[in-house]
Amino acid sequence: PLEIFFRSRARASRGPSAGQGSLLCGLRAMRADRWICSCACILGLGLTAAAQEDKRKFPGPEEQPSVKDPKVGVAGVLKWSKERLATAQEAYGQTGFTRMKSPAAWDNEVVYYVMVDRFANGDMNNDMKNVPAFQVDQLSSGLPYTVGNWRHGGDLEGLRGRLGYLEHLGVTTIWVSPILLNNEGSPWGYYLSDMSMIDPGFGSRELFRQVVKEAHDKGIRVVLDVITNMGKSQDLKYTEAPSIDETTACVEAAENMYWNYSYTPNETYYNQSWLDWGTQMPPYMMDQTFFQRCGVQANYRPKGKLFSTLPKVYNDSGATGFDAGLLWPEAFSAPDPLPDFATMNKNWQELYTNMMMYWIAFADIDGLRLDAVKYVSADYVAYISTHVRLFAKTLGKDNFFVTGEILSPGDVPFAYTYLGQGPEPMKAACSENPGCMGLVGDCCPTQGGLRLKCCFDVSSRSSVVPKRVSDMWTELSAHEHELGSPGPAMPTFYPTDDHSYMRDVARGVANASAWWTDSHWNLSMSNNKDLLIRQKAEPTWTWQMVDSQDLPRVLQVAGQGDDIWRLIPALTWMFTWYGSPALYYGIEQGLNGQCGKFDEHILDAPLEQIHLDCFKGTDDALKRQDMFTGGPWLLRSAIPQVNKSAMISGGMMQAGAPNWCEEPLLNRDPTQNQVFRDTRALGRIRRSCRMLGTIPAMRAQDADPKVLAYWKFPEDVTSPGPSCALVILDYKPTPSNDYVIHVPSASSPYTYWSPAALGANFTVGQKFVDLLHPDRTAIVQADGVLKVDAAAPTRNSGVFIPLEDAIEDSEGSDWMVCQIGQAELPALPNYEECRAT
Repeated sequence: PLEIFFRSRARASRGPSAGQGSLLCGLRAMRADRWICSCACILGLGLTAAAQEDKRKFPGPEEQPSVKDPKVGVAGVLKWSKERLATAQEAYGQTGFTRMKSPAAWDNEVVYYVMVDRFANGDMNNDMKNVPAFQVDQLSSGLPYTVGNWRHGGDLEGLRGRLGYLEHLGVTTIWVSPILLNNEGSPWGYYLSDMSMIDPGFGSRELFRQVVKEAHDKGIRVVLDVITNMGKSQDLKYTEAPSIDETTACVEAAENMYWNYSYTPNETYYNQSWLDWGTQMPPYMMDQTFFQRCGVQANYRPKGKLFSTLPKVYNDSGATGFDAGLLWPEAFSAPDPLPDFATMNKNWQELYTNMMMYWIAFADIDGLRLDAVKYVSADYVAYISTHVRLFAKTLGKDNFFVTGEILSPGDVPFAYTYLGQGPEPMKAACSENPGCMGLVGDCCPTQGGLRLKCCFDVSSRSSVVPKRVSDMWTELSAHEHELGSPGPAMPTFYPTDDHSYMRDVARGVANASAWWTDSHWNLSMSNNKDLLIRQKAEPTWTWQMVDSQDLPRVLQVAGQGDDIWRLIPALTWMFTWYGSPALYYGIEQGLNGQCGKFDEHILDAPLEQIHLDCFKGTDDALKRQDMFTGGPWLLRSAIPQVNKSAMISGGMMQAGAPNWCEEPLLNRDPTQNQVFRDTRALGRIRRSCRMLGTIPAMRAQDADPKVLAYWKFPEDVTSPGPSCALVILDYKPTPSNDYVIHVPSASSPYTYWSPAALGANFTVGQKFVDLLHPDRTAIVQADGVLKVDAAAPTRNSGVFIPLEDAIEDSEGSDWMVCQIGQAELPALPNYEECRAT
């Protein structure tokens, strides 16, 4: 299959590059290659319960080719990156594992984000591997000034040991934080030094493969988070830092090439600087053309103005001026440079993509989440998205998942070029300024920064699609019949405008009922959905989240840390809006990112600094607290039994953590942890009631500003099962049942029209039941109002469907599910049987 894949890939692309002509011969000869032997020897050793030390034997630094070697060069590095795919497939075959197929669609998942360093420590032997230098200094001096930003010891072995917990919770997809090597020891992993190996502080490639295999055995898929935009290595720096003028000239030259010129081999831009590789850069990456080298974003001066002070998205340098400031200078650069990859460079595109395909072949991952897509060119994203999915097909994964961090259409000037079936410009005249053209809904704005009056001045452009992007789409069109829907670019992204508004509601700074009426937010949320629909992408494959690795936790606001009533309806929204819910690790345990007790042995000076960081409430470490006993950064929880473990200490873990069954930070008792109970129940409800993840939704009431209620409908009016569902989110510390819920009508605001909205049959006296809390029911009244039983217990959220469509879930549950989907649900693990799972 690999030979067939590369033959078709070479035919459909720009033609064979240097080294491609000998690829097939190399593939046939590789069965005698020493890499296969080395891998077979490693596999023959088997896996212990602890993570094996990564010896870097596969392929290891001694086998990595040097791009600076005249006998190797870029062509030799590309050849090596392809040959590694054959070794990966051979190694996987030797395990005897069966590859997991893709789902028919990614629209009914329960996603769980694992920050590996903070989730679980399963192997204390690797705790001091690849830790940052400042951490070593602070540990040796006993002065833990920045303990929250240390490496805390979480690893892949810890994740492996908690797969049963995730299965218990009802997770179907794990989103794994970046684990490829960053040699400065970032605990988050959002730097990239070497794409060929796993960070040894997290484990080894063999262990990662074992984690994926054991997750698959439990019916859980794995999506790997990967860095797309920048490299980082110790001692990596510019030989001479670019000046303001040099950076600006370089950025403008790159943008000009992006928009107006086709790719030419070995192209360079004006005023590109040079990098000094230092001592740790992988030899296969030491090529200047693999990096953009324009300098830092702070130096970019469009029309002489400081880029960071200009209005977001569109400014007086035009949309392309802002676009240039995102794509070509380095957005992240403190205190050392984080050079951007040369994402327009064809050789880099091919190398990066081959290195990502390796992890599909070697570990059998099911998807990629592309980080920082807003900072890379759209031709690069399309190349990656197309070729990783084509390669995965050769391994039996016909629907390999790809999503990326765009955030929203208002965040990237030309967001449509990154998604779906083609960068066809979405044009709209601006009535306030007829000389301007709107881009995918970003037109005719009012003041406030979201949109400005002139979206894009088309007088100087014949098209609003960059030349590099249109060329790439032409190149990739040869694969259209193989990919099918949703086309060569990313199938989906996640709509953060929706998340942001729901976070504001939960925090009390926005009214729940204004979800339908606030013009600012309503337009933003509509743009997200419309962009996906217009680009023929996959709206229902999006991820909905209210906590994430990029934002403070919902309960992190001072004075709100114990307010579970804020979190419960926000969680329910995630499970009942279009797309799939994406749970940020610990949300089900009420983790709130607030500091609690401090170890009495911490000295005054570092204690004062830690107190200051806690008081500011903005440090990244606060939303990234430890979730395992013995971790040095155990912050507070809204669950009292979990909160007892809160303690900030000044040292690393001293003893192994308990089995997850006995872990006090994983409270699964439904009488003590309503958040865990509701998360588990909502996952079962959502998977049995597919309509909850569809787009059609209609406002159900607007009387109470603290209540958001909406109807959900199937996209197909002929679908079996419930004709509708009612979701009620009550953001009050003391909720009520006194709601005025209107049955659907043609005049109700909706997110996306569906004939099913008015196809639902409502009869006077018809009874609805709350699946989440079956002790609550509602009855259709003669005046067209659905009235909740006033005598029923009050709740902060509910999911109501017609009683005749509901059925009890498996034994051990106290909720109901949709009858139509109950048979497809896996058996519900028993609380008392956790060790067996």
